[in-house]
Amino acid sequence: ELGIDCWSFTAEVGGVAASPDGATRSRAETEASPLRCPDPDAEARMIARIDEARSRGDTVGGVFEVVASGVPIGLGSYVQWDRRLDAALAAAVMSINIVKGVEFGLGFEQTRRFGSAVHDVIEGRSADAAGRWIHRTNNAGGLTGGVTNGEPLVVRGAVKPISTLARPLASADLV
Repeated sequence: ELGIDCWSFTAEVGGVAASPDGATRSRAETEASPLRCPDPDAEARMIARIDEARSRGDTVGGVFEVVASGVPIGLGSYVQWDRRLDAALAAAVMSINIVKGVEFGLGFEQTRRFGSAVHDVIEGRSADAAGRWIHRTNNAGGLTGGVTNGEPLVVRGAVKPISTLARPLASADLV
């Protein structure tokens, strides 16, 4: 109704990451693929990593990505902590019991770069009737200070390897 489009996909499994350049599958093809990954080459390597872990009686974790396009500018709050959209989204993703980390846009990668390589420069307004603000990049993942900025909202969740192993680990003896 508001023109917002939202979808998710597998971005990484066991340290094997999908590449934006390799994302050649359509959304429908991605939904139908075994791991819901838009990068078929990375998906093949992900499956190999899963098979490798399984053969050793082990498990692997991964990363899922959610992208929402068409989100209006200004949702959230800059000043009220309980109305910041990034805080609400992080809480929602972290409420999934196997998720151990959340990031928006570049997320943790931002800590490894200079500010000049991280901040999203605003080019100006688009020439179309919408007059949308155009950013050169979307490193912030569509959020600036807890408020949507008109770019696609990009949220990732880090999923830990499942605890059920075919090869048990040592444990403490309570007796």
